[in-house]
Amino acid sequence: MYLVSSFYKRIIKERILGIIILCIAIVSALCVIVPQDDYDAIKYGGSVGAFFSIIVIVSYSEIIDWNSLIFLICSILMGMLVTFSVYKISKKLEWYPIKPCL
Repeated sequence: MYLVSSFYKRIIKERILGIIILCIAIVSALCVIVPQDDYDAIKYGGSVGAFFSIIVIVSYSEIIDWNSLIFLICSILMGMLVTFSVYKISKKLEWYPIKPCL
C-alpha cells in the first residue's frame, strides 16, 4: 500500500511540475506580443486565462462539473483584468515600443 501511495504522490508532483514548465513556456512566448489597443490586451488575457484553466481542468479533474466551469470563467475574467491593467500601466509608463513589431 505504501508503494502505491508514494507512486501516486510522485505522479502528482510530476504533473504539477509539467504544468508549471508549460505555463512558463507559454507566458514566455506570449511576452513578445505587443497589444495595439485595449481590445487586443483583453483578448490576449482572456485567451491565455482560458488556455491555462483548460490545462488545469483536464489535468486534475476526472469529470467536468460546475466547479470546473466556474473556475474556467473566473480564470478568463482574471486574465482579462490582469492583462488590461498591465497594458494600461505599461502604456502610461511608456514601456511599450512606439510601433509594434510585425
